[in-house]
Amino acid sequence: MNARRIVSLSFLTAVSALPLIACTAQDGSPELSQGSAPLMAVDMDPSFDPLEPAPPPPALTTQTLEIGDGWRKIRVFGNATDADTGVVKAVDRVLVVIQDKTKISSAPVAKFVKTGVTAELAAASTSTLSKTALAAPTVEEESTLIIDQAAADEAQAQQDSGVAMFSLCPDYDKTFQKTLSTNKTYSYANNFGSGDFTGALNVSANLVANLTGKIVVRVKRSLCVPYGVDFKYAQITGAATVKATGKVDGNFTKAFHFDKKLAQPRIAELPFSIGPIPLDIRFSAPIHIGLDGSAKADVKFDGAATGNGNFDVICKKTGCTGSKSATLGWTSGTAPTVSLSGRADVTPYAYAGIHANVYTDWIGYGEVGLKAKLKGELWGYYGNACGDADGNGVNEFVQAAVLDARGGVDLIGKAGFVGSNYGPWTYPLLDKHLAYYDLMPGGSTAASAIVTLSTPMVGGTGVEAKVKMRSCWPWDDAMKYRINWNDGSALEDTTATDPDLLATKSHSYASYGVKTVTATPIVDNKGRGPGKAGSDTINLQPVIFQQPVFTSVLMK
Repeated sequence: MNARRIVSLSFLTAVSALPLIACTAQDGSPELSQGSAPLMAVDMDPSFDPLEPAPPPPALTTQTLEIGDGWRKIRVFGNATDADTGVVKAVDRVLVVIQDKTKISSAPVAKFVKTGVTAELAAASTSTLSKTALAAPTVEEESTLIIDQAAADEAQAQQDSGVAMFSLCPDYDKTFQKTLSTNKTYSYANNFGSGDFTGALNVSANLVANLTGKIVVRVKRSLCVPYGVDFKYAQITGAATVKATGKVDGNFTKAFHFDKKLAQPRIAELPFSIGPIPLDIRFSAPIHIGLDGSAKADVKFDGAATGNGNFDVICKKTGCTGSKSATLGWTSGTAPTVSLSGRADVTPYAYAGIHANVYTDWIGYGEVGLKAKLKGELWGYYGNACGDADGNGVNEFVQAAVLDARGGVDLIGKAGFVGSNYGPWTYPLLDKHLAYYDLMPGGSTAASAIVTLSTPMVGGTGVEAKVKMRSCWPWDDAMKYRINWNDGSALEDTTATDPDLLATKSHSYASYGVKTVTATPIVDNKGRGPGKAGSDTINLQPVIFQQPVFTSVLMK
């Protein structure tokens, strides 16, 4: 491959994530013991929305009471609906969150709990279960364990008093779910007056979603009394449409990054209790916008992407599994113009999602969503180091200004347990060509094909055309050419060939004379269609036979 010059504009118009389900809560004003810290250290406030009235205060409040080696004690109080009876009741419980199960021995929990967790870890270490990134959530050590301290102590006292243990009430799974419908649109406009980026950024994001959010917990029981829950995994099933527009008009002097959360409105809250253990599941819709630039560039680009996705996905700390599909639509805005010195990647984006949690993200969470994106690559060229098309021994001066737009939809997943984050994982669902712009008036001559015709023997009418792209053409994807023999015969397409290699096609003419063959690069394997023809001319000559002249010499 010859050295190529390419300037790329990477334009991501929409990033939509629909965060899965998890485990988060807001702190109140905690009374902390010595050395403790607030639970909200990594939580995101789900109540901020500048366009809507403030939501009511949470039904349950969480306070951090004490922090130890691998565990954290919290107090949860307020009102919750009993998961079995449906009755709303007041709750005020002290829970112990096991941050690191390998350090269970130091946690302030009952002896039988420590023995059980140690046995689980031993079983998990010898398990032959698959640990692949798409394995279903099955191993308990990948979850978040929360123990009701008083209930566990009571069960321990029963055991210590000699009460017989029977397996009449084994542990069981409990599912909490909520069907959600949301339609949120937010816009952002800002003029950056100075710094690494000077210019205007306008971004808007719209999320329309119909989803079912689900969280599954393993209820731990002793003597038929629940004493703890093990958060196993979270799941979102449904469909979403992400409509996002992005416009950037300005100058990047060097690498630049900007990100802003516009809103995170709370859209649902489900306070439950399992026996004495309170759970508070909350749903919200975070909206982010941003702009990334990697190099010096003057950029003006305007477009909109619409990504549609259907999914049924479970995320845990090793990855996400489930069914996923997507489609993509695109609408161009004003005509793009770009001037660059060197290579540049510029990415404006919008992020919209559904977020669900119980207690706080520090305890555990999951996330799943869609990313609809536009990627624009610009190629600019001016010079005479791009091939000799007419074969006269002198390279022509040619120029180009080309913008290629592609789009795609990805599924994004995340997970987190007791302060550790996993992912994000990206699962490409769709990638397709959207548009090819030739921004040069009269067309980009550097994007034309070079045609060379073979010279047949005198009297022959068979011609072989050899075609390739100019050496400065920046993409490596195989190109297909359309050959016009200009004698009334049908047009012929070559097979797709590396743009640096010769594609060949043969033809026999019915007559002699000057013949011009034209070759147009019509499409490459990524959908680009330069459409700038090149040609070559040849003179086919017949064999001419002359009558011989004989001279007689009379010998005398």
